[in-house]
Amino acid sequence: MKLKDLSQDLLINGYQVRIKASGLSMFPSIGTGDRITISPQKDVRIGDVIVFNRGGQIVAHKLVKVFEKEGIRYYQTRGDSSFRLDQPITAGEILGKVTGIERARLSFARRILLFISPVLRFCRLNAIVISALISIRNCLAVNLHAILNFLCLPFPEFKPFGDRPPPQEDIGGPCPPITNPCA
Repeated sequence: MKLKDLSQDLLINGYQVRIKASGLSMFPSIGTGDRITISPQKDVRIGDVIVFNRGGQIVAHKLVKVFEKEGIRYYQTRGDSSFRLDQPITAGEILGKVTGIERARLSFARRILLFISPVLRFCRLNAIVISALISIRNCLAVNLHAILNFLCLPFPEFKPFGDRPPPQEDIGGPCPPITNPCA
């Protein structure tokens, strides 16, 4: 039995579980490495982070809409960093809700994002800002060696992506090349 199956069984049987989160869909509220406590509570309100099974994965997204269609109540969620709403789910698909978050580490950038995230969510800018930051991070990772060369700093045998080729483009398009004025 897999750990996620065991977690689902425990939630279904009324037990609280604590799991390690992965992914960026709820960033900066929940990030990779954070430990989330999930309570089997089914009484959810808009704004709660609810947990459900989607395609064999345990998903924790914020509840943004509740509606009824043909006598069935549906719940619609969205990750804080997502542009689109998730497919609606029914009450029977809800495993529980997040009742606690233990942060893995708080970088300076994440502290800033957590501080301004209420404003970003209010203006619906969170997904745009997170996508832009991911693009910037990827561009910096791809061009880090070139940046160090640009600053005339030696950095031998630098492989930011190991043996994998670096990503060439992201949401924002290809990263601009950086030339070395020291050469």
